[in-house]
Amino acid sequence: MAEQLCDLLGMKVDDFLRLTETYVLPYLVLTRKRDVIVRVGATYKDAKTPFDICSEKNNLASILAFLLSQPSPNPEESVMSALSEVDAAFRGRTLAELLRIEPILIACDLLKGLGDLGEDKGKRICACLRAALEIQELCNNAFIVWRVLIISLQEEEVEPLIDQTLSIVIRYWDMFTEDTRKQAHELVEYIMQSHHELVRDIFNTMPSLASIPILDKHEATLNSMKEKMDVRSHFLAFIRRCQSDTATVVEQSLHELVPYLSQNEEFIHRSVLSEIPDPVVAQLTRSLLDCCVKFNTSSDVITKLSAECLGLIGCLDPNRVDTVKEKKGILVLSNFDSMEETFDFILFFLQNVLVETFLSASNTRAQGFLAYAMQNLLRFCGLDSAVANRSRDFRADEKYQRWLELPETVRNILAPFLTSKYTVTIGTQNTNCSYPLFTAGLTHGNWLRTFVQDLLQAGNGDNAKLVFSVCSRIVKGQDISIASFLLPFAVLNRTVSGSPQEKEDLRCELVNVLSHPLPDTHDYVYENIILCSQSIFEVLDYLSRWLQGKKKQINSLRNPSHPSNRNHKGTSRDALLDTYHSQAKAVEILLSSIPPEVISKRAVECKSFSRALFHWEQYIRQWKTQHSKQGGAAVEPLYQRLQDIYSRIDEPDGIEGISSHLHVLNIDQQVLEHRKAGRWATAQSWYELQLEKEPNDSEAQWGLLACLKESGQQDAILTRFEILKANNSSRKFLPFAVEATWITSNWGKLNEYLQQLSRLGRGEFNIEIGLALNAFRQGKYTEFWEHIEALRLSVAKSLTANSVVSLQSCHDSILKLHTLHEVESIARAKFEDSESNDSRTKLPDILDRRLDILGGYISDKQYLLGLRRATMELTARLSRKGNFTNQAYQSMLHAARLNDRSATIEHARLLWKDGHHRKAIQTLEGAITANEFSSETATSQERTSSLIANNGEHQNMLLARAHLLLAKWTDRAGQTQSDAIVQRYREAIKLHPSLSGEASKLVVDNYLRSLAHGNKYVFQSLPKILTLWLEHASTVDQPFDPKRGDNE
Repeated sequence: MAEQLCDLLGMKVDDFLRLTETYVLPYLVLTRKRDVIVRVGATYKDAKTPFDICSEKNNLASILAFLLSQPSPNPEESVMSALSEVDAAFRGRTLAELLRIEPILIACDLLKGLGDLGEDKGKRICACLRAALEIQELCNNAFIVWRVLIISLQEEEVEPLIDQTLSIVIRYWDMFTEDTRKQAHELVEYIMQSHHELVRDIFNTMPSLASIPILDKHEATLNSMKEKMDVRSHFLAFIRRCQSDTATVVEQSLHELVPYLSQNEEFIHRSVLSEIPDPVVAQLTRSLLDCCVKFNTSSDVITKLSAECLGLIGCLDPNRVDTVKEKKGILVLSNFDSMEETFDFILFFLQNVLVETFLSASNTRAQGFLAYAMQNLLRFCGLDSAVANRSRDFRADEKYQRWLELPETVRNILAPFLTSKYTVTIGTQNTNCSYPLFTAGLTHGNWLRTFVQDLLQAGNGDNAKLVFSVCSRIVKGQDISIASFLLPFAVLNRTVSGSPQEKEDLRCELVNVLSHPLPDTHDYVYENIILCSQSIFEVLDYLSRWLQGKKKQINSLRNPSHPSNRNHKGTSRDALLDTYHSQAKAVEILLSSIPPEVISKRAVECKSFSRALFHWEQYIRQWKTQHSKQGGAAVEPLYQRLQDIYSRIDEPDGIEGISSHLHVLNIDQQVLEHRKAGRWATAQSWYELQLEKEPNDSEAQWGLLACLKESGQQDAILTRFEILKANNSSRKFLPFAVEATWITSNWGKLNEYLQQLSRLGRGEFNIEIGLALNAFRQGKYTEFWEHIEALRLSVAKSLTANSVVSLQSCHDSILKLHTLHEVESIARAKFEDSESNDSRTKLPDILDRRLDILGGYISDKQYLLGLRRATMELTARLSRKGNFTNQAYQSMLHAARLNDRSATIEHARLLWKDGHHRKAIQTLEGAITANEFSSETATSQERTSSLIANNGEHQNMLLARAHLLLAKWTDRAGQTQSDAIVQRYREAIKLHPSLSGEASKLVVDNYLRSLAHGNKYVFQSLPKILTLWLEHASTVDQPFDPKRGDNE
C-alpha cells in the first residue's frame, strides 16, 4: 500500500518514510519492525541507528506517548521491551529517564488522543492542568499543554471549555512569558475563527478580553454581539457564569460584574422598588450568596468579590424580594437495613453531593478518591451490570429506569465510573478519638471531619458498613459538604445500633458543643462554635424528622390491612415492630437527654429563633403533660423564657400573647413589653432605677444602653460609658460607645476608646468600622482601605449554607456589606475629580435609593444614616450638588451685614448642603432659642414700618420657615422621636397657617409609606390620601390670597 501511495505521489518509499517518520515510528516500534526503522535511518546522509532516530526529540515524544496509551498490565515493562527489541542501546535505561527528556511534548501528544480516553479522564486532565497553572514554575508549560488540548478537541467537546480557556488567558496573562503570550494570542485567534459559529451561540457568557490590549480586535467582535443585549440579559448571563463549577470562570465573571453593577445600580434598585420586583435581582443575589459559601474556604478572591457585589446590590427588604433556597433531603428510615432505601440514598448522595464536589475539585488527588468512591457506590448498587445488561433482567431494567431518571448531566459524569477500575492502596486512617472531641481551639472543618470519620469507622449493619467504608475514604482532604451531608446518617446509625458507651460518647459530644460558652469577642473561636452548633442542629433536625417518619411506619405496621403488611406474616411483623420500637426509643432517649434550655439558648445565639421557639414550646407541652396536677404558677418560669425568646425577634404580638398566660407580670416582663412597643423612655427609667440598686448588673447596663441608642441619646451613652470605663467593665459595651462617637462626631473620644483595643481585643463590626474611620480621619488611607477589605472578607466568611437559605436569615450580614459599600463609596468620592467625574453629583440620589430598598427596617436605616453622616463629615462636604458654594457663602455674608435675619436660615441651608447636618440643625435651634426671628430684634426701618397692620407678618414667616426647616431636617436625620417632629410642624403652622400644606404633605408621605408595607389598613389609608391630595390640588390654580397664604 505504501508503494502504491508513493507511485501516486511520485516519490520514493524511503523519502516518504523519512517525511512521515514522526507519525510512522510509533507503529513501527510497537510492532517491532526493526528492519523498516533501519531503512529509514539509511536515508540520511550520515546513516543513523534505530536508537539515534527514536531518540530525536519529536520522534521520542510521539513514540512514548503512543506506547503509554496502549493497554497493558505493566506499561513501563512493555514500553522498554518494545524499545529494546528495536535497538539494544535502550537496554539498561529506565522509562523515567526517557520521560524527563521531553515531558511537555509527550504530554501534548498524549492529550491529542483525549477524545478516545473518555469524559472522566478528560475532566481529570483539565483539573490537573488547572492545578498546575496555579504553580508559577509550571504555569507556562501547563498552558502550552492546555493549548494542545483545545486544538485537539472537536467542536462539541470544546464548547464547555471556551469560557475556561479565555478566563485562564486573562487570569494568568501577567505570569506568561512572551512566547506563551504569543501562543495564547494564537489560541484565542483559533477559537474566534475556527469556532465562529459556536462563538455566536455562546457569546453572552464569554468573558471580556478588555484587560489585554493585544486582543482588542476580538474584544471588539464580542462587544458588537453583546451590544444587542439589554441590562437584564447581561445579568442573566452573569448568573449563569457565577454558577460555574470552575473557580477561574467564576472569578473572572465577578471581576466584570463589580463595575457592571456599579454602572447599573439604578436598574437594580428601581426593579426592587417597582410594584412587581424583577425576579432577576433575587436570582443574582442567590447566585452571589451561593458563591460566597461554595468558595468560602478555597478562594478568598471569589469570596471577597461576591461580598462586594452583594454590597453593591444592597440589603434588600426580604418582605419584597426574597430568594429561598430549596433544601433537598432524604430519610433513611431503615438505617440502611433496607437495600431499596440504601439504593435511594446512594443515588441521592451521588447526584446532589459527589458529582458537584467532583466537578469543583481543584486537584487530581481529590478527584481520584472521589472517582473511587463513585465507582464503588455504583457497583454496590448494581448499576454497572444493570446498565450493561438492561434488557436481560427485570430487576436490572428497574434499576436502569432509576438510572435514566437521573439528570443527563449527572449521568454523563457518572457513566465512565460504571466500567472504571480505580483502586486505593492507602489504608484507612484510624482516628482513635477520645470524647468529648470538641475544644475551642479546633476549627469547624477539622472537628466535623474527625467526628464523621470516627462515626463512619464503626458502622453497624451490613449495608451501612459497606457504604460507610467507601465514604470514609472521602472525608479527610475533601470539600466539607461531604462530611456535612454524612453526619446525620452516621449519628443515627450509632444512636440505634451502637454500644452503650458509644451512645454515651455521642450524647456528651452533642451536649458539649451546644453548651460550650461563647466568648465575648466575635473572633474565630466564636465563629467556630456557632458553625459547630449549626452542624449539631442539622443532626437534631434529621433525628426529629426520622423519629416522626418511624412512628408513622410503626402505626402502619400495626394495621394488618395496610398495603405494606402484605409481605409480613404475624411473627415477622412482631419482630419488626420490636426492632422499630427499640430504634425509635433510642432516638427519643438521645433527643430528650439534651436539655431544651441548652438548645434554645444556643439557637438564639445562632439567630435561629424559629428553632428556639419550636424546642421550648415542645418542652412546655411535655412539661404540662407530666405535671398536669400542678398549678399555673409552676409553669410561669417556662413562659418567661418563651417571652425572652420572642423578645429577640420583632414580634411584639407574641410577647403580649405570652403575657396573657402569666398571672402577674413582674418588672422584667413589663420592661420587655415597653421595649418591644417602642416605649424607650419608660424602659430607660426602670433600668436607671435598677442600676441605682445594683450598679454592677451587666444585663441592666446593656438594657439601658440599648434604650439610649434606640431613643437617639448618643451623648448619654458616652457619659454612661465613661462611668463603666472607670469600673473596668467596659469591653462588653465598647461597641455602643464607638457607634455613639461617630454619630456625634466626637473623634477625640473615638481615638481614645480605640486605644483600649490592644489589651481588650477586637472583632465587633462597629469597632472595626470605628478603626477604619479613625484611620481615614488621620489620613492613613491605605490602612482605611485595608480595614474595609478585611471587614468585608470577615463578613463574607461568616456566611454558611444554613445562614443563606433566605435573605431573611442572612439579613444582618448583607446589611453589613451594604454599609461597607456606602462607607467606601463616600470615602472614594473624596479622591475623585468632580470636573471629570459626575459620580459625586449622582451619589446623593444613589444613597436615597439604597435607603429605600431597606423597606420597613427603621433601626437599620437609622444606623446607616448615622454612619453616612460620619463618613461625609470626614470627606468634607460630599453632599454638594453644584459648584457655586463660594458665591453662596459671599451672598449670605453680605445679607448678614445688612441685618437680614433670613441670612441665618440660608447659612443653615449651606451648612446642610455642605454635609454639616448636625451643625445646620444646631444653628437653627440656636437661632430659634435666641429669638433671632422676632420683631424685638428688628432694624429701625422695620420698627417704623411696624405701624402697618401686618407688622408681624414677615417675622412670623421667617420663624415659621425656621421651624419648618428644622422639622424636615430632624425628620430626615432619623434621630428624633416622631412626637417632637410633629410638634415642630404644628409650631410652624401656628406661626403661619399657609404652611398647613407642608403638614398635609407629611401626612400624605407617611400614608404612602405605610401602604408600601402591608395592606391591613388600606381601606382607611387610601381614602385619606385621596381626600388630602385632591383637596390641596383643587387650590393650586387659585390666585395668591394674603389672608390664606401661598398655596405652593
